[in-house]
Amino acid sequence: MASVNPEAPLEGQSRVQVSVYSRFRPLQKRTITAIAAFCGFLAQASTTSVLAAVPEIVETYHTTANVISISNAVYLAFMGLSSLIWGPWADIFGRRSAYLYSITLFLVFTLGTALAPQLELFFLFRAFTAFQGTSFLILGSSCISDIYHPTERATSLGWFLSGTTVGPAFRPLLGGIVVTFTSWRVIFWIQGSLAATALVLVFFCLPETLH
Repeated sequence: MASVNPEAPLEGQSRVQVSVYSRFRPLQKRTITAIAAFCGFLAQASTTSVLAAVPEIVETYHTTANVISISNAVYLAFMGLSSLIWGPWADIFGRRSAYLYSITLFLVFTLGTALAPQLELFFLFRAFTAFQGTSFLILGSSCISDIYHPTERATSLGWFLSGTTVGPAFRPLLGGIVVTFTSWRVIFWIQGSLAATALVLVFFCLPETLH
């Protein structure tokens, strides 16, 4: 009578897991992590991009600082809501697809914010920008989970999170420099150029990681 080895399925499953995490070379994994960190930086930096420019925006739209500050609350609210959409999208259609769609829309709505002639449109474009920004946070951690074994993820996640935490501190500084020498709208032109850079990086350098 043939004996059954109860550990055989586990060994097979282990080999499958190893092969899944071995699909990409170390350089590819580092590239994916760097792109994820850059996109994470972009998402979080956009939350604080207007703080240094509030007086100038108030003057442009003939409103008050309190009203402009509400745009940040709206931004964060839309970031929270969009996570319910981008997470399932990434699981069904893939990480790369979600990245390409969300970065493209992030770019479009950022440029809309830069050009907004009215306060209502400023709010609207900021909210739509936020709706895309959350995807960068979800997709970054998802990609890292796809390519690294659980025992190897800590360093990569550390680099990714460094991008997301540096962003909110960096953008007010940049915004302050911008409004000192030019229009507050340049803040969003710079943000748009960073989004365009992210789009190029994802299109050419980010493979599908979902398995």
